[in-house]
Amino acid sequence: MVTKSTRMQSRRTSTASKVFSAGELLEGELGINMADRKLYAKDAGGTVFKVAPPASALGDGIGIDWNAFQTRILATKTHAAGEAQSLLDIQVNTRSGTIDGGGGVGSAVSITSRAVAGTKYGHFNLVALLENNSSYVEGVDPFFAHSAAVSYINQNVLQAAPGFAHAFEVKETHGQANPTNGSLASEHTVIATGTDANNKRTMVFLPTNKLNGGDGIFTEFANGIFWKTSANTKYKRAMYLEGQYDAVLRASEISAENLIVATGAFSKPVIDLHALSVTGGAAIAINAAHSLQFQNADGVGLGGLGYDNNTLTLAGVLTQSGAGAVATRAVINVNGTRYAIDLRALA
Repeated sequence: MVTKSTRMQSRRTSTASKVFSAGELLEGELGINMADRKLYAKDAGGTVFKVAPPASALGDGIGIDWNAFQTRILATKTHAAGEAQSLLDIQVNTRSGTIDGGGGVGSAVSITSRAVAGTKYGHFNLVALLENNSSYVEGVDPFFAHSAAVSYINQNVLQAAPGFAHAFEVKETHGQANPTNGSLASEHTVIATGTDANNKRTMVFLPTNKLNGGDGIFTEFANGIFWKTSANTKYKRAMYLEGQYDAVLRASEISAENLIVATGAFSKPVIDLHALSVTGGAAIAINAAHSLQFQNADGVGLGGLGYDNNTLTLAGVLTQSGAGAVATRAVINVNGTRYAIDLRALA
């Protein structure tokens, strides 16, 4: 006797995010959400539960939903009232000792991807995108801000090992000179439209902060930006600017010992303005209350050039006693030859 096989179909829905109700399933009956790729069943108590993906492994009950999305996995979490926890926390505890007898480096998360030969599109190893639709009103709202990526280090002991909240490195493993394309350790840009009358767009912001703002302890920081070259290397330009600016460097409302301090050996002029073009005609402008001062290597003032009460002033000029109506002679050096200029005091 030939028995004809019977084909069966499970209860199903193609409505995304739909969960079967208790009235739609019998005890032990399976229901499939075809859009979400999820499988549900009902137990003897009348409760509908998710069979696959397994709830315990994928965050059901704590507001995390995992789904296949196009050709990748999408994990979604919506904060409940009063909650601000992350979707995923990863904790790694290091061990004492070294790695293979040396310093070595461990990691909590490692992501490796490879741009294979023949790739003709850009590839990002890690993408952090924050869609910001919240608004902030200064003076009305408590201060808050968003960040696409944040890195912290807590230095918990006085002799804590050097800590870098973030470190970027591009290694030219090809080992060849004169690369044909850029090697950039970091790029920062703001994409915007129109003017910035409120002065809010900033590429890099370097504020100082105190651990306890109310302790009354004056706190200092060694450097805002620290450039350094290693042995047998150099920067061709420590800082290179091109384009359009209102001010290339502006110091405003600051209290400091010096604006620029330079030590070391220079093979060319420390400040070279020979190719400068200035619409107003002045390459350097200073406040009339101040002067240009000449110092020795120990910082001792030797002379200066200033302006006071509509009069050009000179300090540190060598003088000699004159004769007759000429009481004083000023000594100057012109092209290597010393000359005396007769001076007569004004009445």
